[in-house]
Amino acid sequence: MSMGLSLASREALVVDDEGRVMNPGFRTYQLMRYSEQPEYVVEFVETPNIEGPMGARGLGEHGIIGTPVALANALSSASGVDLNTFPLTPECIWSRRVGLTGDSM
Repeated sequence: MSMGLSLASREALVVDDEGRVMNPGFRTYQLMRYSEQPEYVVEFVETPNIEGPMGARGLGEHGIIGTPVALANALSSASGVDLNTFPLTPECIWSRRVGLTGDSM
């Protein structure tokens, strides 16, 4: 889920007019830090998968799939504007609220 929140709220490749990535390193490509993460409550529901070995079910990166969309829907509902580009920065949301056009900033 932390990957999904980071993707939705701050991760963006900045590309110049010639197609060069302007933020290629971790100093300029902003990932969400541990201290910025919300508290997660994890609950396991044990339902066997009949196709998995001994009923095993994959655990992997399922949280990254729905998290960005859930955040976008929550922020769209709260702000009253459609948010359909990532990252959902405060500047992006504000520009949509005041009627400016354009993609994420």
